[in-house]
Amino acid sequence: LCGIIFIFLFFWGFSIIACTFLYPKYVSAAKLYIPFIIVSIMLETIAGIMNVVLLRYAKTKIQTIISAIKLVVYLISVIVLSIIFKFGLWGFCFAVLLASIAHIIAVTYILKKNINLID
Repeated sequence: LCGIIFIFLFFWGFSIIACTFLYPKYVSAAKLYIPFIIVSIMLETIAGIMNVVLLRYAKTKIQTIISAIKLVVYLISVIVLSIIFKFGLWGFCFAVLLASIAHIIAVTYILKKNINLID
């Protein structure tokens, strides 16, 4: 848990510095979105690592189904949050976060179903 917190804080700080250097006019607005995007990236990285393990135990068809689930969750979330409810960039950030959560849940479920390493 400490490692995850450290990685989050490191990338948050790095992102603020990078935005300040690259986009000084927009850094104050970007600061609000950075934590959500970093959490999404961290979840997506964990799901990607779990996906590599899943490649060993599940058929390729399962990988396609997981990607389709993630895509559907993302598209529905973007349409609902960004377009219908007009949350704009916040809607996009939450849609990315929801898609990452759906991806990690799907991979965990399939791993649990196919191997007995997770109890």
